[in-house]
Amino acid sequence: NNQCAMNKFTTAPDTVRLPRDGCFASGTCDSGRFGNGVTTAALSSYWATNHRGATLPGELMGATRYDLYRYEIDHNQIPNSTRANGEHGGPTCAPAGYDNPVRDRRVLVVAVINCVEQAIHGNRDNVPVIAFARMFMTEPVADGPQHEIYAEMLGVLEPGGEDGVLHDFPQLYR
Repeated sequence: NNQCAMNKFTTAPDTVRLPRDGCFASGTCDSGRFGNGVTTAALSSYWATNHRGATLPGELMGATRYDLYRYEIDHNQIPNSTRANGEHGGPTCAPAGYDNPVRDRRVLVVAVINCVEQAIHGNRDNVPVIAFARMFMTEPVADGPQHEIYAEMLGVLEPGGEDGVLHDFPQLYR
């Protein structure tokens, strides 16, 4: 029903998105692009708003956004707005009931390259890949000229590593 194209990714007044690292608001992030981690206080505020005033579960103290996201899914506590046309935290474009932590809908595998060493200033072929990183998309891609992506790094996969997945041939998607 063309849900993906029509979804404007707005947030209902009784829900909030996963919090960004505090340094983005204060302008103190490393190189203006790399966060410094999210605080338990920020996660507690998210939880209280999206779970009708409830206290952050103890097992989420010191957690990452990805830990909180998986907790909501694994414990059937995905936030839902109580307002008409409000936000639902479940997948909009994925099939109903789809959940596979190994192929998570919000986790991307991205190539890690050394742009300085390789003198990359745009499009270039045959760039050596140092490693591949697993990244959790913490929010929808911004609609605007920058199309910014906010993601939390989950870990590194070495090319040809022992995880049983070949990561030597990256595919770029538009």
